Amino acid sequence: MININRNLTMDQYLVSVIIATHNRDSLLPVAVNSILNQTYQNFEILIIDDASEDYTPIIISYLKKKDTRIKSFRSETNIGPGKARNIGIANANGDLIAILDDDDIAIPNRLAVQVKFLDTDPNIDVVFSATKFQDNDNNKCKIYPSIDTILSLPESSDELFKQLYVDWKWIVLNTTIMARRKVLDQIKYVKKPWRGEDHILVSMIAASGFKMKGIPQPLVTVNRSMKREGLMVNKCVNNFKAALIIKRWIKKNKPDKFQDLHKKAMSNSLLNEQHYANNYFKAILYFLFAFLIWPQSPKVQKKIRHYYEKYIKGFARIN
Repeated sequence: MININRNLTMDQYLVSVIIATHNRDSLLPVAVNSILNQTYQNFEILIIDDASEDYTPIIISYLKKKDTRIKSFRSETNIGPGKARNIGIANANGDLIAILDDDDIAIPNRLAVQVKFLDTDPNIDVVFSATKFQDNDNNKCKIYPSIDTILSLPESSDELFKQLYVDWKWIVLNTTIMARRKVLDQIKYVKKPWRGEDHILVSMIAASGFKMKGIPQPLVTVNRSMKREGLMVNKCVNNFKAALIIKRWIKKNKPDKFQDLHKKAMSNSLLNEQHYANNYFKAILYFLFAFLIWPQSPKVQKKIRHYYEKYIKGFARIN
């Protein structure tokens, strides 16, 4: 790894693009070609093959022959996207690190726009962007409405962390991130879970005081339909477990900060789990735990009023 510490002109920044992949032999070439066709050409691509069992190794071999800027690493066991990306970051030579998921498409000026943004404002450590979403038939679709709120991103890193940790606002998509290498040298992806690892990473970056900025221009097309999940979907984590991971990291690395947020985050994450509960009993259980953790929660109080109106008033009408 080259540790570069010098003043650079815009076209001198080497960008390391990290692509973790697993059994995406039909989609990976599209993602890689979207980087090869960038208007900004000072980059390297690091592909981490996470124990793919399809034709991915053959595809990677072909891509490396196509362009010498492509490097690859392989894990013989399925280690998950976070740990796989860490391998790529550890072997990157770039001044800047960009992340791209293996089923997404970088718009041709993605790297140029983000490099210019970071070059123009040395106080910003991480940039991300709005996105376009398309389904399996290449039709536009909508997944995360909160992506449209990036213009209202708070200037304060502490306030951004609060929004990510307590309110679980999905405003930063992993596949759009570009960071100065000092950020990802310090903050690593968690090895587990295999889903939600991007939200955890961004939360830790914000908690560490790094400055982030959203670019309203869509710079990545996310290839996702309502029925289609992302990388390695069989290993998932719920909001509560992710909040626990962030809490433990905070207590270890920032023990004097954010102590007033933990109960709120745990309670809210349990309420979020109600939306995914597969039965009524589990949903009520999530609510009861959320109430016990933080009875004063406005969201808990709102739920209590909801249950009262739905059941108590309904029962009264029956009688």
